[in-house]
Amino acid sequence: MESRAASNGTSTAGNVQIGIRMGTKLTTAYSGSQGNFYGSISGASWTGATIAIRNATGTAVMPANSSVSGNCNNCHSSSNRIVVP
Repeated sequence: MESRAASNGTSTAGNVQIGIRMGTKLTTAYSGSQGNFYGSISGASWTGATIAIRNATGTAVMPANSSVSGNCNNCHSSSNRIVVP
């Protein structure tokens, strides 16, 4: 997974927690100061994953999506940023 969290779709958002739950396994990461985050989950079954981000303001959960592959940049480009609550 690799992408950038944004506070308003254009500004970067550092220290945002990214959580991915697959069954009983929860994997977390934090965005860096420029909003970027990277990670690797071996043996992932993305289809049933619950993906969320959170900061001090709240939590945003990504809607269920059968096209999820773990490559966040496939869908989240400069025109479709991951926006924190």
